[in-house]
Parts: sequence; C-alpha cells; structure tokens
Amino acid sequence: MQLLDGKTLAKKIEEKVSFEAKEFKKTTGRVPGLAVILVGHDPASQAYVGMKKKACDRAGFYSVTHEMPDDSFKKKQKMSETKTKTPVLDNFCRDVSKAVEKGEVD
Repeated sequence: MQLLDGKTLAKKIEEKVSFEAKEFKKTTGRVPGLAVILVGHDPASQAYVGMKKKACDRAGFYSVTHEMPDDSFKKKQKMSETKTKTPVLDNFCRDVSKAVEKGEVD
C-alpha cells in the first residue's frame, strides 16, 4: 500500500493546471475562469467560494462572484435583464429566470 502526501500532490496538480491555463491563454487569447452565483449569506458558502477564488488566483484563472440576497429567487427577479461580461453567465441567468417563472424554483 502506498501512502500519498496530499499537500505535495495538490501542489503538483495546481502547478500543472496553472501551466495549462497559461498555455490556453497563449493559444486562444482567452483566460479560463470560474463564475459563481452566491445566494444568501451562509458563512460556510462564503468561505468555500473564497477558497475557490484564491485557487483561481493561484492558477491564473479569471474569477467572478455575483452575490444575491436570500430571497432572490422567491421575488422572481429578472436576472436576464442585466448583462454581464460573461455570456455563459448571462445564459445561465436567463435559464434560471425561466425556471423561476415556471415555478420550478422555490
């Protein structure tokens, strides 16, 4: 049985991902990224998202967090009316808005 050093393995993986992110940017001119929609003010969720942002920073990824109040979906806000710099996020918001209108989201 082989024991793994988790910290060393994680560092190697992070270095590889960072290298690949740089190569991706060189070949495509785009930066890989992570977009997060954080609904509410749960401390555990905020800590988790904060750790993901730090990991993105270390790996050379773009990251953006959109924070929304707890009752965002219940009020059925029209998120699709607000355009962002992230087309994928805009499409996601339109899909969520449609689900809210259909009553598929609490």
